Amino acid sequence: MEHLNKVELRGIVGTCRIQNVGGEKIANLSVATEQHYQDSEGYYMIEITWHNVRVIECENIQCLDQIAKGSKVYVLGRLLSRRYTDADCKERSAIDIIAHEVKILD
Repeated sequence: MEHLNKVELRGIVGTCRIQNVGGEKIANLSVATEQHYQDSEGYYMIEITWHNVRVIECENIQCLDQIAKGSKVYVLGRLLSRRYTDADCKERSAIDIIAHEVKILD
């Protein structure tokens, strides 16, 4: 059996922080996705989920400078879980998406 760690998202960028690290551009994005459903009482609901996306500019990534708040994007990548200690010295965990491909859909 072959193992698979793959994520595909289409969503809207909330925040975009770009930094230069060792000559490479790295972006940390928050991307919102929506899930529409009808609850047990018949009301239509929208569930919004925010995803942390880490992007390193390469040939499969469009220019990071064009990605801004409100941009519609397609992200293809893999999941990465990590643990860290916050400012209050509490142990936290997070799941990030490491992007291999990003396309602007606007």
